[in-house]
Amino acid sequence: MRRLTSAPSLAYSAIHGASADARALTSAELTRGYIERIAELNPLLRAVIEVNPNAVAIAAQLDNE
Repeated sequence: MRRLTSAPSLAYSAIHGASADARALTSAELTRGYIERIAELNPLLRAVIEVNPNAVAIAAQLDNE
């Protein structure tokens, strides 16, 4: 699994910017980045109730289409 950077310094703009170039990240890698960011910030923000446990698998399946 390729990582952009560590989760603590992974900002929304870094994730979103990397996704602008389709060859920079797969959908599965992008999804993992968002999930890591949610895990980091949600204890403080309490904004996300639930993350789909199949999100990475779904993204990987879409990558293969």
